[in-house]
Amino acid sequence: MLFHKLLPFLTLLLYLAGVQAQAKCSAKVPCKVGCCSKYGNCGFGPDFCGTGCLNNCNAKAECGKDAPAGKKNCPLNVCCSKYGFCGLTKDFCSKSAGCQSNCNTPAPKCAANALGPRRVGYYESWATTRKCAAVPPAKIRTTGLTHLIYSFAAIDPLSFQIAPTSTLDAQLFGDVTALKKTSPTLKVFIAVGGWAFNDPGPTRETFSKMVSTARTRKIFIDSVVLFMKSYGFDGIDIDWEYPGASDRGGKPADTENYVLLVREMRQVFTAEAKGW
Repeated sequence: MLFHKLLPFLTLLLYLAGVQAQAKCSAKVPCKVGCCSKYGNCGFGPDFCGTGCLNNCNAKAECGKDAPAGKKNCPLNVCCSKYGFCGLTKDFCSKSAGCQSNCNTPAPKCAANALGPRRVGYYESWATTRKCAAVPPAKIRTTGLTHLIYSFAAIDPLSFQIAPTSTLDAQLFGDVTALKKTSPTLKVFIAVGGWAFNDPGPTRETFSKMVSTARTRKIFIDSVVLFMKSYGFDGIDIDWEYPGASDRGGKPADTENYVLLVREMRQVFTAEAKGW
């Protein structure tokens, strides 16, 4: 079963919505999101991407007036914030905060015959190494959770196979899935990617390259199946931030290719008959 998370996505965008225009950059230090203006600030539009722009000058917003043609509105009709990001909270949807489109969109409602609620928790692998209030897997409180998602695994940029993010992860994978012994109804997923995975660096374009051909998609899917069998995971969360976002290593073909990845993965998972 595929499960696509929303909460960390919105939390991150909430941060970006308020501070992106104040982020600092230079000719040698690009913005993680947006163009670097002549004054060393990050953002979108002519004030940042026009005359005097220092870096990443072709960046486009996710939505709104500074988005590429045909992408002015957000997917799923969610709100477009003042700064060109999609989301559902008041920072995105309030007209007083500068919402550009789909403002005040009502939250979706579940049908009367919908399945029971899911209570999803995310476990950050680096929590176990914190100097203060470290949380190893054995201390995770699973009471009330239906799903626990381990964040994050990576994708090898050369082989396109799922891989641990660090040497510590291999041990933690098994420790987290072992929680099902005391919480037998719990489903444990593996999240792949994460925000930093598409930062400037060797993995920036890995998602785009992986989904670009049937061969590389199959390599990734086959490696995921083996990975989930080896460690006892019940599903995968594809945390690609974001398909098609040129300033995040994305390509125009990402959307169509991502759909192909999910469709092909669903077919393989169904054939495995493990309830994924």
